[in-house]
Amino acid sequence: MIIQSRATVPRGEAAGPGPDLEFWRAGGPLSSFPPELARQLEEEGWDGHMAMDSQSLAGDPYVILGAAAASTSRLLLGTGVTNTLTRELSVTAGAITTVQAQSQGRAVLGIGRGDSALAFLGRGPVSVRQFERALQVLQALLRGEEVAFDAMPEQTTTRAPERAVGGRMPQGSRLAWIPEGLPKVPLDVAATGPNVIAAAARIAERVTVSVGAEGERVAEAVALARHARQVAGLDPDGLKLGAQVIVIPHGDLGKARAWARPMVASLARFKVLDPAAPSPRDDTPVLGRLREEYDMTRHAAVDKMPDGSYGSSRSGSTIFTPSASSSTPTRRKPHDTSSCPR
Repeated sequence: MIIQSRATVPRGEAAGPGPDLEFWRAGGPLSSFPPELARQLEEEGWDGHMAMDSQSLAGDPYVILGAAAASTSRLLLGTGVTNTLTRELSVTAGAITTVQAQSQGRAVLGIGRGDSALAFLGRGPVSVRQFERALQVLQALLRGEEVAFDAMPEQTTTRAPERAVGGRMPQGSRLAWIPEGLPKVPLDVAATGPNVIAAAARIAERVTVSVGAEGERVAEAVALARHARQVAGLDPDGLKLGAQVIVIPHGDLGKARAWARPMVASLARFKVLDPAAPSPRDDTPVLGRLREEYDMTRHAAVDKMPDGSYGSSRSGSTIFTPSASSSTPTRRKPHDTSSCPR
């Protein structure tokens, strides 16, 4: 599969990576990314790979993506997904832009409100309002613009008074080292609720909805995103849309279900993560129990498969993202799986 060239995209503009339909794989080894695995994904026809960002459950995603960049020439590389709180925003922008430079324009910044990464710090997802502001700041930083300190969201650090450090101090944050001509890293927001979908559609280049695999739900989320763009005076066709779904190709239905079950729970709970009353469609006993009883200490984990083998369903869902040009996706091998726990 051929990915369109990014060499002609000027700095400050997002590249349009990918064919008409992109298949992304996530998960895999949690502490490293062997070169042979990266090359295998490319040979099998995957369009992209996403590295999990949850400091207590997996290694650093930017190191893993950098290693994958060195072993591949076509594979898109993204975080699956990061958040706006565990790293200061300019640190996040700098890390993914480094992957962009190392990969010659194949990086994507996948981001959400935060889940397991924040849970293991004793915190919950950021508010939609905080998240929307953080996305705006990230986009400015990724474009190489300066963001005044006063405009940066409140995080875990405080600005040192000038008298405490002395001398002339910068008044804002900017990635001054971005190479001339390097395409802007596209922002891909993982979104479930209507407010996040709408905000992401207004700000980001890409939105990946996580609303399940039911066609009606996906269609409603896509329509919401396109409407939000239109209301904001933006071209709905300028947004790349994707869906996060769980796909376990396997000849044994029992094994496939055992592998998928933890990921079903992990993704379904995003529909009821907010303590506010869920929509009537989601106000079910099963989802209610999921919200009350989900065990974050075993987030998306599989202890033992039906055949006695061990594994992690952090290797269990597929993301697809339509984009501007056209191509035909290649056939996947029968045992390929992918995942994207947040």
